[in-house]
Amino acid sequence: MSTTPPTPQPDKPPPPDFLSEENLEDASDILVAHAPMRVAIVKCTCGAAYPCLEVQWARLIKQVAEAGG
Repeated sequence: MSTTPPTPQPDKPPPPDFLSEENLEDASDILVAHAPMRVAIVKCTCGAAYPCLEVQWARLIKQVAEAGG
């Protein structure tokens, strides 16, 4: 039985073919242009998005009453 030494593996495999310098620059540009942003969602105390349908209805009634309807 002959024992052959294992083939040495490179520390870092070569990059895939699609990993060109231009693609790296494009990826960096995209990550800057599409940065995450924090978005606050206002909710009504009933749990629905504010203004909920009841608030919209109440505002309509108040506007009509104030307009002298």
